[in-house]
Amino acid sequence: MAVFIGSFIEAPSRAMMNILQPLTSKTLNEENHVEVASLYKKSSINLLLISGLFFVLINANVNQLFNLLPQQYAGGELVVFMISFVKMYNGFLGNNGAIINNSKYYKITLPYSFMMAISVYALNTLFYDQLNMGTDGLALATLIVIFFANTGKLLFVKSKFAMTPFTDKSWRMIGIIAILYVIFNFWDFPLHDIYLWKIPIHQTINIILKSILITGIYFYLVIKLQISDEILRLSKRFQK
Repeated sequence: MAVFIGSFIEAPSRAMMNILQPLTSKTLNEENHVEVASLYKKSSINLLLISGLFFVLINANVNQLFNLLPQQYAGGELVVFMISFVKMYNGFLGNNGAIINNSKYYKITLPYSFMMAISVYALNTLFYDQLNMGTDGLALATLIVIFFANTGKLLFVKSKFAMTPFTDKSWRMIGIIAILYVIFNFWDFPLHDIYLWKIPIHQTINIILKSILITGIYFYLVIKLQISDEILRLSKRFQK
């Protein structure tokens, strides 16, 4: 259940990659590295923007969410955080994987995948069986393997294509995500003991109100700091 919740933020990345895959392939075949770099940066900032919003929404409400579930599901908050963090990091890399897969260096993905499989097996054995860390250990193993594997791909693209997905907007976006996570992860609306036909609904109301507040502040900051050109154009259309 925790893995499913944490993986929810990967949905926008999958949808966007279906669009970016043919565009990346086309620009690489044309050896238009300027456009490849542009797609790299645009995909990174927009995927970070969307996955970052889901990351904050999920982790800010995860305690209330688990309170709604049966007692057997308790204790998965840390797993949700680690899985959602690594999924957000995947989004941060934009179309990094598409660049490698559609270039002449595509063969590097096989040894990468093999090393990831060996590493995750070894770490799962260490954390789960030997250190008795339970599901937290499994999530930590996934976090470590995917983080270092994706960082390796990031450095690989930088060395072969002399490009990274980072801009000044990336660090502003990271700042927004970090600040909102810290604020709302430790704060809830002071709602207690609200029942509807003897069913407790105060936790659901808290989740809804916090989500609306977070989303409003999030997009206000994104537009105010001019993080994404696409979001700016969309907001101007709604203003008209």
